Amino acid sequence: MNRELRNKLSTLESYALYTQNDFLKRVYRSADHNVTNVITDVTDEQAVAEKIKKIYGDAKTERGDGYVIIPPIDLFNKEKYSYEDLLEIIHRLLDPDGCPWDKAQTPGSIRTNIIEEAYELIEAIDLNDDEKMREECGDVILQGTFCSVMTEKDGRFDASDVITALCKKLIFRHTHIFGKDKALDAAEKDYSELYPCLKGNTAVMFTETANVPAKMLKEYKDVNPTLKGAYAEESIFVGADKLT
Repeated sequence: MNRELRNKLSTLESYALYTQNDFLKRVYRSADHNVTNVITDVTDEQAVAEKIKKIYGDAKTERGDGYVIIPPIDLFNKEKYSYEDLLEIIHRLLDPDGCPWDKAQTPGSIRTNIIEEAYELIEAIDLNDDEKMREECGDVILQGTFCSVMTEKDGRFDASDVITALCKKLIFRHTHIFGKDKALDAAEKDYSELYPCLKGNTAVMFTETANVPAKMLKEYKDVNPTLKGAYAEESIFVGADKLT
């Protein structure tokens, strides 16, 4: 780090520091837009510029000898948003002076929304409509995130707990990727140990108290013969009439 950059950093209260190699290796968007981002040891200016545009959009930058500085970007002036931004927006909606409709919701009250958004995503996939898929993927993510923020405010669990549990589950279920069990392909991995439903125990997919619309599941079953076993028992539709 040269003296020029060191002097600039000394004026900042906080910042995130990346070397060029570390920055370019970031496959997914994990940069913090709320603090100044600094990239050092820059030798491939074009590659860094392309990555900056992918992550931040047309962000303002300050370039110097071997470094690039990206100032914080205001929430309402971003071209690219992150999951953390989504959390911030939802928290703001649920603040005391937030949106009256959002504040009135509970995980129970948005059950039908969750089901509707899931099936709208399925429809978009069936239509092979990228624009609609992008929108519906966001709506499905919104429902889960909305639930996690509501439960956080109730002191039960938060979005970090949800993501942590999900990541741990994915790592546990893919020891052939993340562990010592290095299977060459899917055929070599005994997934039945990790997914009970693959052993013929399809009942674990839904409990008798699962409130799912019977008509919607039946229609989905009809076009997905491989899943028929999961919906074989009509008893899984107990309570569905309350949602239809």
